[in-house]
Amino acid sequence: MNVHPRHGTAHINRWLNGGSAMDSPESENSIIQDIQKRSTDDPTVHVLIPKVKTDELKNALASAIAAEETLHYKGNPTTDEGREARGSMLTRKNTEDRKVEEAISDVVGGARVFLSGSQEITGIGLDGTVKLACEQVLTVSIRNSVRLIPATGLPY
Repeated sequence: MNVHPRHGTAHINRWLNGGSAMDSPESENSIIQDIQKRSTDDPTVHVLIPKVKTDELKNALASAIAAEETLHYKGNPTTDEGREARGSMLTRKNTEDRKVEEAISDVVGGARVFLSGSQEITGIGLDGTVKLACEQVLTVSIRNSVRLIPATGLPY
């Protein structure tokens, strides 16, 4: 998404890239080269999301949803056998929920953040790295929006 900032405002664009565009190291390198060719005045934060554990994530999501639907459909059992079956289904759902969380954690942990025209930004965690990148973009945007009076160097 590229929207030009209005005069006097700080504006951050974002570009998430993942999935089939990231299927091979060559395509990932091509995306990174494209980001680095952009102007450093471009206020875009680029987040590259790796295509990892997609099958595990799909399977775990499907299993967790199926277990949840089964629990809702069957309701609260009144017999010992029913309670045992429900307990088993709850265990299965919890196991699949953990698998979903682990797969998502692996995807998020592999995400990479770039600023237009520059190198990769590193920080602690994806949220911290994106926040750091946004702060850098805002600093550049604000600096670029301040005009100086020629010969005096004073803002006007």
